Amino acid sequence: MIAHYTPNQCQHQFGTRFRALMERFQAVVRFGMQGHTHTEYFEVVQSMSNPGKAVMLNSVGGSVTTYSGHNPSFMVIDFDQETMLPVNMYTYYMDLERANR
Repeated sequence: MIAHYTPNQCQHQFGTRFRALMERFQAVVRFGMQGHTHTEYFEVVQSMSNPGKAVMLNSVGGSVTTYSGHNPSFMVIDFDQETMLPVNMYTYYMDLERANR
């Protein structure tokens, strides 16, 4: 699933409902990709009914625009055809400071 915000960045009521839906449909929604923060990181969505149990992995990608001193970047993801889960992720970025020298 592709979204702009991660569930943790949403208002409490929406974030709670979103997490409950991801838990209910975890066999369907295998992986999430979000942006907005312009910083690359991963986020594990925890179960609402069984804390400590992971139900979904979100990949929060960087940005091709410069923002707050971050270099522009993009990610290429290889998926397993059977499970539709990511098997490899590659991030490419441009070092603006080096390029400007």
